[in-house]
Amino acid sequence: MPRQTVAFFILFLVTGIFTGYGQTKNTPPTQSVKKEPVLSLDKNALKFFSEGNKFLAANQPARAIPSYRLALKSDSLFTAAMDSIAFCYKSSGRTDSAEFYYKRSFRVQPTNVYAMANLAMIYVSRNDIVKAEGIYNRIIKTDAQDPDGYFGLAEIMLKTGRYNKAVANSLKAYNLWKVKFPRYAGDALFYAGIGSLSKGDTLNARKYFERSRKLGTVIPADYLKKAGMGK
Repeated sequence: MPRQTVAFFILFLVTGIFTGYGQTKNTPPTQSVKKEPVLSLDKNALKFFSEGNKFLAANQPARAIPSYRLALKSDSLFTAAMDSIAFCYKSSGRTDSAEFYYKRSFRVQPTNVYAMANLAMIYVSRNDIVKAEGIYNRIIKTDAQDPDGYFGLAEIMLKTGRYNKAVANSLKAYNLWKVKFPRYAGDALFYAGIGSLSKGDTLNARKYFERSRKLGTVIPADYLKKAGMGK
């Protein structure tokens, strides 16, 4: 399932590429500009944050958490540290703790799309559709060019039988992903195909499935059979 925000943010944290964002210690981020979790300008906070990243890169999230907490102790508005703690808990299956830190990050920086996307995924995993849908709508309101919001809504619409909206949101995600992230675009077309098939539009389901396969998505055999496509 494509979650561009999640995958690339973690890559940036681990590799150290994510260094273009900063804030004066204990100064809230500029919410009209910052859509990613912000780093800190506090040297101690950054030292502990870097230490945590090394543990995370070594696939040791439990050892990373204390370092991230020390970073947060040095700078209480360090949202990248909050999100990193949440990620460690989420990857360990401790979604209650992950939710706590994503919410804390979201309160400090209401435009943090990364925290929103992960919080929505937690709600989806719990089948808390109302909360998940609200978060995905908030992502779109924050950044109308972020495909995660539309893709997430498409998933919600498929779960709740709102197939026309599922197709529409899938196609919005596709159009935003198709140039730079064709693999994710293929998954969006797959959702568009499921939505079309579910509302009896076999012709468009075949079209979306075929385009999705060309982009590398593996379509389950039962969907192909229902669309009359064989293997």
